[in-house]
Amino acid sequence: MDNVKCRWTHCRHDSRELSKQDAILIGRNSYYHKDCYHEKETIEQVLTLYKEKIDPNPIWNYLRGVVNNLIFKNGNSADYILFSLQYAVNHRFNLRNPAGLYYIAKNSEIEDAWKKRKATPSIKKTEFIVEDDLSKVDGYSNSGKGKGFGAIIRR
Repeated sequence: MDNVKCRWTHCRHDSRELSKQDAILIGRNSYYHKDCYHEKETIEQVLTLYKEKIDPNPIWNYLRGVVNNLIFKNGNSADYILFSLQYAVNHRFNLRNPAGLYYIAKNSEIEDAWKKRKATPSIKKTEFIVEDDLSKVDGYSNSGKGKGFGAIIRR
């Protein structure tokens, strides 16, 4: 069994080693745990959203430092930070510099919206069965009288 190391600097697993079958391969030799890769990509989405919607030329070291502090020191999830930034952009919060991310992370309105979002179950896909013979379907009857649009107009 071949073991590799997770390349995520902030890997939260006890052991950074994982089997190649369980790893996500990015590029030629960068392996990640699934949740580490998800967290890494979510942080990149936060940075991209900040750049596109708030400030096209942020001070990257400062912005990355704020995002890392919110996630790794304050214990917020990367998904919550992305949600709070999206919420702030959609509701036109006044956000002009990276330090404002601390404010929106603690905002009670955003926290309540996050709790509501987490409480609602996700929509599951339902399989539909198509019957060729409609007489087999309950509640369907074809009397053959030819009631159509013309019957509606005659009323």
